[in-house]
Amino acid sequence: MVRVRGHWRRLGDGRLVWIRPHVRGAVAKGGGIGVAIILVVVAVAFLRGLGTPDDDPIASPSPQPPPAAAAGSAPPLSALNGPRAALAETLRRAREGKGFTVEEAGRRAGVAPPDLTGFERGLSLPTTQELDVLAHVYGLSRGDWDNLIILRSQLG
Repeated sequence: MVRVRGHWRRLGDGRLVWIRPHVRGAVAKGGGIGVAIILVVVAVAFLRGLGTPDDDPIASPSPQPPPAAAAGSAPPLSALNGPRAALAETLRRAREGKGFTVEEAGRRAGVAPPDLTGFERGLSLPTTQELDVLAHVYGLSRGDWDNLIILRSQLG
């Protein structure tokens, strides 16, 4: 048996917990009662670790979105104009024309849904490879694909 000093331990969720001084190896020699006690302690710790309603992301109120006028924030889609707005609108209409949700289109194209939403809102620009895959998934004609590439090239 080895005596272990009390120490701090960081859990997977980032919390620090104090581990009291204890003897390591006592469970193996202690038999069934030691195992039962440890199982009860672990079960209680686990149940306490499930959190309170304040920690529950489902029960807690959703965070408020940042104000639209925050420094460095992108303008809303309605404020966009020019090639960026045309590219965003074309991508959104093509997806909706096929009846795909953002998640479904992203899965089929291999593009993360948040990225796809960014393309459709004009917050970020797709690469030409992403445009090529999206045009294929949406079943766009060669002319429509060319228009997407031209709009993208005008944005740099």
